[in-house]
Amino acid sequence: MTNGSERTEAKGGPGIALGVAAMGVAAILLVIAAKRPPESICDPMISLPVLAFAVAQAAFVLALGAFRRAGLGPLLAGVLPLAWALLAGAALALREAAGDFDAVTSGNLVMILGTVLGLFLLSHGIAMKLETAGSLGWLVGPVLALALSLAWLRVVEDGTPQRYWRSWGAADTWGLALGRMEKETGGVPRSDADLAAVIAALEPTFAKDLPRVDGWGRELEYVSDGKTWEIASLGAFGERGPEGTGPVRGFADDLVVSNLGYVSWPEQPCGGVDAAEIQELRTEPPPDGEREQLPVPDGVIDKRNEKR
Repeated sequence: MTNGSERTEAKGGPGIALGVAAMGVAAILLVIAAKRPPESICDPMISLPVLAFAVAQAAFVLALGAFRRAGLGPLLAGVLPLAWALLAGAALALREAAGDFDAVTSGNLVMILGTVLGLFLLSHGIAMKLETAGSLGWLVGPVLALALSLAWLRVVEDGTPQRYWRSWGAADTWGLALGRMEKETGGVPRSDADLAAVIAALEPTFAKDLPRVDGWGRELEYVSDGKTWEIASLGAFGERGPEGTGPVRGFADDLVVSNLGYVSWPEQPCGGVDAAEIQELRTEPPPDGEREQLPVPDGVIDKRNEKR
């Protein structure tokens, strides 16, 4: 009995040490992935934070396999990968929402919950194999976890730029409707009413189905004195950025369309329309090269005069 106990301790010691080390590396990599969300729709498909997320999954599989081989109890063997999957899902949610949990939509939650379930099954299943695997299994298991998590992450993050396009589409739809109303009536609704009242004034004569929210799930901001108007997507962070004449910020920032044309917009699409071409969409040049800034509604953070 004593010899068996000594063999278990000898086996468990190195296994636990390897597990703790691999778990520490996995945690650091997960933090890197969470703190560096996509900055542009032109980001490379495989970037440092994307690799960090994938390698973190491989390191966790290695850690869990080492713990199981060292005699980890069945309860911990199930709780540990579930806790890790939830943490990884939270990191992925931050990446999907450009670093702001408030911009996580219900559609994102469905995808993220699916990811949590997938990561749990992946780590739990591969770790079970590593418990009795030979040297080759200890090489193949983490590599398989890395490849699968990398592929799934690319599928999930392909949805992030779609927020950008939905915001742009929503702003353009409003711009067309307001332009029609302005042309036919000589004015547009004032913004002292709520957005629902403005929509009621425009539908169905000037638009069939005006969107109320942008691609980030935030309500569009409408500002008008009855003559001039702006419609804005406040982006992932729900705040106004500095008004500019070009793609000076990342795709997660605000997009502003006015009766003068495009005022501020996120970074241009890769290989798409450039700043000069977008500027030609203005209906008339701003007076003296500047625009009069319309007041923003109460409760909206105005950072138009700040530099980023």
